[in-house]
Amino acid sequence: MSDRDFTLNNDGTIRPFVDDVEYPYVAKPKGSGIPTPPSSHCVYMNIAAPMPFLRTGAPADGFRKLRKAVIDGAGFDFLARVADMMRDKNFNSGKIGVANRSRHKCGDAFDYDQTSNAIVVISEPQGLQQFFRTWLRCAKQDGSLGIKVTLKDIRGHTVSGFYFDFTACAERLQWRRIPAWKGWSLRGSGYNKMEFWHYQLTEGLSFDEAMTFLYSVGGGNSVKDVRKPNVLRVLGLNDRGSAVRNLQDKLSRIVDEHGQSYLPREEVDGVYGKVTQTAVKRLQERFKLDVDGLVGTSTRQLIETLTAKH
Repeated sequence: MSDRDFTLNNDGTIRPFVDDVEYPYVAKPKGSGIPTPPSSHCVYMNIAAPMPFLRTGAPADGFRKLRKAVIDGAGFDFLARVADMMRDKNFNSGKIGVANRSRHKCGDAFDYDQTSNAIVVISEPQGLQQFFRTWLRCAKQDGSLGIKVTLKDIRGHTVSGFYFDFTACAERLQWRRIPAWKGWSLRGSGYNKMEFWHYQLTEGLSFDEAMTFLYSVGGGNSVKDVRKPNVLRVLGLNDRGSAVRNLQDKLSRIVDEHGQSYLPREEVDGVYGKVTQTAVKRLQERFKLDVDGLVGTSTRQLIETLTAKH
């Protein structure tokens, strides 16, 4: 990846971001060739993926709808193969860009195939966060599919033709993209931090709630059975959203023994990354709590007590 040349081809496509995908997790198939379902609350999605399952309900139904919408809109089955979908609950990795509290374990996320030359990705920063929008070059360039646009791809080329806005379609069906991690880059180790390929439909469940629904004996038959108020949710690495932003804001207002904030203000971005995790661990160590980098009841109460003084 470090010296990859993103050539513009004669047909108007750009050389793919990668030639092959290194799957972070590959499930072992049964005799039928279909991997064993990791939970009774998972649905086989009938696609090419290392573990082709999603959680029952909105994620599984939403993926089917998205796949059909892309076929109808772009003229080809872009989601017949994905780079990643579900992961085993015990999977762990030290690889850059692979989170151990990943939504893939929750059965409500997928990473699309980055080897496709139909992909055009444009930069779309929002505040302090870096997002990307994905367009797909339509199978027919006669005006019967997509819309005619000129796009500046992040690989440095400008392309024109009939394209389908994959991101807009996904978001209409409640699939959400996520921001890139700090330190992302087109080449080298920073590529895995870009995350433009990742979409998730969480139904508002935290990581722990989703895992409870999938794997606990008392998980219930509906996601409603495992929902907890935001104040009771455990927060950890790779979690995102308003609860994380609120946590980060409070960490930025707490000072250590040297008078320095535990978290710089520029890190208040709603993404529980390594910097936030380190800040939490430092706080836990100072006040003699279990140093696990997770914000559960004890750590949350400590943070609330400390920020109540400010």
